[in-house]
Amino acid sequence: MNDEELIQLAYSTYEPYMQITDELEILMKSDDGGRHLDFFVSNRASAKYLRNKIPHTFEGRRTIVRYRVEIEEE
Repeated sequence: MNDEELIQLAYSTYEPYMQITDELEILMKSDDGGRHLDFFVSNRASAKYLRNKIPHTFEGRRTIVRYRVEIEEE
């Protein structure tokens, strides 16, 4: 399965069940630990919800949930 197919599979697996109002973006990225699926939303509440719903690995790739930190959160 190539990266684009894996991303589409992740969307079709998780997006219909997401009870968040935030838009979900899934990308394939790489870091020192290797390639991973990066789930991005724009707020902390949505990220917390995703972390409870998405497993630590998906189809053999690590999953990472990120969000944009607002200034008042720091």
